[in-house]
Amino acid sequence: MIFLRTETGHEKFKEWSDVLSRENFVEHITTKAEKLSDIFGYYELKDKIHCALTSCNQPHGKGYLVKTESGLETNIGHQCGKAIFGVEFEHRASEFDSFRENEERKLSIQNAKTKLDEWENTLETLRTGDRPIEWAISMIENIQNSNYAGRAAAMEIRSLSRTQDSNVTVDVKVKDKKYEELLFKFNKHFRESGQALDKDLVGTIRNLHVLLTENHMKVLYSSAIANLKEIRECNENQVPSPVLLSLSQKANSLQSQIDKVVSIYNDSLIFLTHKNLRVIKNKLNRMGNVTQKEKEQFNKFMAVL
Repeated sequence: MIFLRTETGHEKFKEWSDVLSRENFVEHITTKAEKLSDIFGYYELKDKIHCALTSCNQPHGKGYLVKTESGLETNIGHQCGKAIFGVEFEHRASEFDSFRENEERKLSIQNAKTKLDEWENTLETLRTGDRPIEWAISMIENIQNSNYAGRAAAMEIRSLSRTQDSNVTVDVKVKDKKYEELLFKFNKHFRESGQALDKDLVGTIRNLHVLLTENHMKVLYSSAIANLKEIRECNENQVPSPVLLSLSQKANSLQSQIDKVVSIYNDSLIFLTHKNLRVIKNKLNRMGNVTQKEKEQFNKFMAVL
């Protein structure tokens, strides 16, 4: 990567030969004959090049392009520049780095702006069809709410959300006497209750991760929409550096942010199916402490899937 500051902004070169072909560029200078005037470029190269200072001439992979007071251009390694030119070089390098970072941030925002229509269309498609994203958001909230899914089912879903264990089990009485004795021996709760229990697998449930707080679709979707709007309306050439940094970070993360919204939405459609949630219904039917009203309430919830 070769980055140059120009009168109109910046320019990037792909090859070191592009630098060598500049009219005033020289590959060797002495500090006695030349004095630092300005830093106008930065480079990071796979193949190392030699520092142009004759007193150094050591190979390095990154450094700065500098101008001298006589008008010559050359390359100096970062460490070498600080050692020879001292505070002045360090100050100019820091100033140039700030310029380069801001220019790169502007590029990130400008690149994101070329994709805004595509991204907005992607998000808009999630709001169409028989089961749009608003429906999925509502159903995931409702299945964890006792008023909609029933107390027993909602508690089970919230428990599965916490553990993220896809295996749905039900407690059953232990019939094997020897096994029961072992459970009583090593489990204080069983001894105190007088009843040894084992877990029987009812079935498995898919995509429990859609219930996690960090995967809340409403938040993810709203955040993506807000960031798209902010990028579209910003003028990257006028905002101060801290705002530019924030905007560039949002611009760089928008693709993965939208991909996550789409992924969580698609996974939620699988989660919110009869086939997937039937295991909860089966567990409720096997639990002796679940009322008929609670079972019917969950059946009613399942009926709208």
